[in-house]
Amino acid sequence: MQVRFGFAILISKQHLMLNCILNLNMKQARPRFLILCFDALRPDMVSEETMPNLHRFAREGVRCKRHRAVFPSETRVNQASLVTGCYPQKHGIVGNKFFDPVASPGKLFNTGDENQLMEGDRRLGGKLVDVPVLGELLAEHDLSLAT
Repeated sequence: MQVRFGFAILISKQHLMLNCILNLNMKQARPRFLILCFDALRPDMVSEETMPNLHRFAREGVRCKRHRAVFPSETRVNQASLVTGCYPQKHGIVGNKFFDPVASPGKLFNTGDENQLMEGDRRLGGKLVDVPVLGELLAEHDLSLAT
């Protein structure tokens, strides 16, 4: 089996989406995509010596050399931008911790706390993120994602 992949940044007026595509040369009904998120991993940290497997994976495909994180450069903000294609002011996740009086009354909403995430999403009627996320967009086209 030959494995090929590519990185692409799609930029439109209000959207930024990083797609990491894994294309397996196999007979399949639909192409498959692999989206990777390496938090705080700079390209110069991936070398033959330090990360030989990831280096080979990137070398045999295409690299996204001009990707830049959105601001603020925090994990949850950038992950939300990745799965929505939107900047923080549109998707609503503005930090790893932030004030949201509905999602987390009286205290900072901590996106790293699974219980707070579940409770916040419940309080917001399933709309913790203000725009459709990748799973919802795929579902509109009878597609799904595996986690």
